[in-house]
Amino acid sequence: MYCFSTLTQFADLREVVRARLQLPSEADSELLFVAVNEAVNNALIHGNQEDYNKKVHLAIQRFPREIRVTVRDEGEGMPADAENLRDNPLGDHGRGMQIIRSCVDNCWFDPYSRELIMVKQRNELTASCNVTAS
Repeated sequence: MYCFSTLTQFADLREVVRARLQLPSEADSELLFVAVNEAVNNALIHGNQEDYNKKVHLAIQRFPREIRVTVRDEGEGMPADAENLRDNPLGDHGRGMQIIRSCVDNCWFDPYSRELIMVKQRNELTASCNVTAS
C-alpha cells in the first residue's frame, strides 16, 4: 500500500509503481500505468480537493490472471452524476474516467469504501505468441 498527499510525492513513487504494474505485454503495462496515473490525479485534485492533509491510498494486487489496482482518497466520494461526466469529453471535467475505462479491462467505483477499482487482465498467452492470420 502506498500513501501520499501530493503529485510530487506520487512522482517519487512513480517508478516503483510502474514496476509493480508490469504485464507480459509492454503496451498493456503502459495502458495500466496511464489509468493509475489518471486515477491518482483525480483522487488528489477532485477527491481530496488538493487538501494536503488528506491522503490517497494506492494498493496493487497481483493475481495469476489479473492485476487489480485500488485508489482511495479521503474526500467526499464521486458525485452522483459521475457516470454522466464521461459523456461530455469536451467539458472541463470527465475525461479522466473515460481514459481510465479505455485503458483497463474493468473498473468500478465502490461508493461505500470510496474506492476506484481497476482490473487489467494478464494476457500471457497473447503476449507470448505472435500468430498472424494468413
